[in-house]
Amino acid sequence: MSNTSRFDPGLWAVVPIKNFDHAKERLAGILTASERRSLLTAMLEDVLQTLSQCPALTGIVLVTREPQAQALGQRYGARSLIEQANLGHTAASTLGARALAADKETSMLQLPADLPLINPDDIDALILAHGNGPAITLAPSRDHRGSNAVL
Repeated sequence: MSNTSRFDPGLWAVVPIKNFDHAKERLAGILTASERRSLLTAMLEDVLQTLSQCPALTGIVLVTREPQAQALGQRYGARSLIEQANLGHTAASTLGARALAADKETSMLQLPADLPLINPDDIDALILAHGNGPAITLAPSRDHRGSNAVL
């Protein structure tokens, strides 16, 4: 793993997650609702485990209304921020950013709860690519139509 100790110790990961009842709806023709919930739960746990192994992160904030996600986050030391309504990924990310700003935190890594195969080295590489100072770093999705992480 990379040495990331020179980076801002106030870097928080923000992970928005929708209710598990609405999990992976585009797979509805292939998986049952229960299977989709199980898939999202497993993917969220993988992301939380990865983030909890990153020494460059001060902590993890889950933005969700889902009690099961909150309980899972607690196992990894994540702080839960409860949405009043499911308003989508961007709105949840903004809510997380505002909560951190209210706590005088200045750095945030936002990533989805369902990144397959993410590992601590990926997070370290993104942080190293970002460098120090005010900037925004995007990790594009494979199809370049969205992002897999924003720092």
